[in-house]
Amino acid sequence: MIDATTAAEVRGAWGNRMTAKAATSVLIHLGMVVAFWAQGELFLAANGPTFDEAVHLAAGHSYWATGDFRLNVEDPPLPKLLWALPGLIDGSAPFRPDAGQWDRGEEWLIGHEFLYGEPGRVERLLRPARRVNLLFGVGVVVLVGVWARRLWSSDCAGAVASALAAFDPTLVGISGVLSSDAALTLFTLLSAYCLWEYAGGRDRRWLVATGVALGLTLGSKFSAVATVAGLLAGVAGFVLAGGSFDPAGGTLAARLRSCLTPGVRITILALVTLACLYFVIRFPDWGRGLKQQLVRGATGDPHFYFLGEVSVKPSPWYFVVALAVKLPLGTLALVACAAAWAVVSRRTLSNRWTLVALPPAVFLLAATASGVNLGVRVVLPVVPFLWLLAGGFAAPGASAARRQLFASAAVFAVAISALYNLPTPLSYFNELAPTPGTRLRLLGDSNLDWGQGLPAIKPWMREENVSCLYLSAYGTCPPRVYGIDHVPLPGFGALEAAAPRPLPAGMEKVYVAVFGTNLQGVYLADPHTYNFLRSRTPHAVLAGSVWVYDVTGDADALQRLEALAAQCRPTVTPPARP
Repeated sequence: MIDATTAAEVRGAWGNRMTAKAATSVLIHLGMVVAFWAQGELFLAANGPTFDEAVHLAAGHSYWATGDFRLNVEDPPLPKLLWALPGLIDGSAPFRPDAGQWDRGEEWLIGHEFLYGEPGRVERLLRPARRVNLLFGVGVVVLVGVWARRLWSSDCAGAVASALAAFDPTLVGISGVLSSDAALTLFTLLSAYCLWEYAGGRDRRWLVATGVALGLTLGSKFSAVATVAGLLAGVAGFVLAGGSFDPAGGTLAARLRSCLTPGVRITILALVTLACLYFVIRFPDWGRGLKQQLVRGATGDPHFYFLGEVSVKPSPWYFVVALAVKLPLGTLALVACAAAWAVVSRRTLSNRWTLVALPPAVFLLAATASGVNLGVRVVLPVVPFLWLLAGGFAAPGASAARRQLFASAAVFAVAISALYNLPTPLSYFNELAPTPGTRLRLLGDSNLDWGQGLPAIKPWMREENVSCLYLSAYGTCPPRVYGIDHVPLPGFGALEAAAPRPLPAGMEKVYVAVFGTNLQGVYLADPHTYNFLRSRTPHAVLAGSVWVYDVTGDADALQRLEALAAQCRPTVTPPARP
């Protein structure tokens, strides 16, 4: 017999143990958040504006200032509204566009003037806005750890999943720029998690949370329609596997009917949330933006780069290859081991597992079918579900100690690989693509060069004592922002006219810097423009995205560069991109 005093002591010891475990879990997640944020700060300090950031930031300011959503209709407003908040609070950059440009909706010129029109605006406006976007990444790091802990009933599983997210270079890089992919990733994960929780206990608070989260997902990016399709597939699988939203359960028909009321309520909540993001009265703009996205393929030839070729035809293998070379090998190894262990151990899975497995599968299939081969960022919402699976390898069970040791080693390998590639995680490739030349042949666009490498050029010029060089820039940020004296060569994205000029006389060394996207020829009129350089060994590769060649004394190269410089005519407005 256990007397009352002994029972109280047991309960106290157990409570202290649980409190200690909870405190340890909180500290681990806090540590992962700190690690993620530190990587993000290093990224912000070293990387310049990417192609679209000026437009995105100006659009966010315009929404608050005018209540009009005419700028950047290709993306919903939620991230842009949040990115603009630091600038609005600071009040140092009021949105006052040229009246004619505003009437015509010339978003590229408006964005260019807004961010680059005055000295110091890039530093003053862009970095605080990017920090807002980093918060989306922080949310992913925390949420994936919380869900993995709940999914596998294991603190170790939660820690592993959170660590894989915290040290994932793509999540760090995409969270560090004004792109809606990080927000879509967070709210897709949140929608699936809330629905998973609701299916497990039918608590109405989780139903409300699901509806709001889904509205935020739809307000982040139009590809969120694939999230909706994935969640519907997950619910269908849940019901077919015997699950029900009615405690009474019943026949398949009864279980299907049990989905109707929650489905209607979630839909209403999602639409109300989405309407609020458009200030209610502008809600129809969401439908117009979605329509524009759906017909983009018919408005011009897209350009994709994959395995050394520029093509207008997407590849069904694009995202498979992108995930294989852009995710750290430690992550891929853990995912494979977790999947194999689940099969070998014959682990029994609940019917709620369809809400974990089917949403990312449907999203990946939809992204592949859409043919938007613009980077692994397009399928970033799929990746957290891989971390959830990988975390399961550290869950309790047979050989748990050995599995947890292997998981720890894999996480350590991921962290080392990520830290080695700082502060340029956007151009990260794993060890399957170890050299810049290999990476240049594999993938382009936001996988490698999104225009972020511009700030790396001036410090290199100082170190090499180079006063001027040939430059083929990619992106809308003018080289003058970073004080780069250069002879312009054909590139893509320039919004400031630059008259042809010769290289200053008396240069002891002659260098040419070409952004990776231009070296691949993705958006150039002639994709082979810089083929004469690709066969050479670069003198340096800056920020993982800018190739620098020493052409001193090379008569053929110098003649080609002079001819290219003479014909250089930067565009006034960038051609439409896919």
